[in-house]
Amino acid sequence: MVTDGTGTMELVFFKGIKWMYEKL
Repeated sequence: MVTDGTGTMELVFFKGIKWMYEKL
């Protein structure tokens, strides 16, 4: 996955989903 100025938003979103998945 490539990360630029707009990639940060996607990264945070992905991290949030992963955190929620691990919390379940």
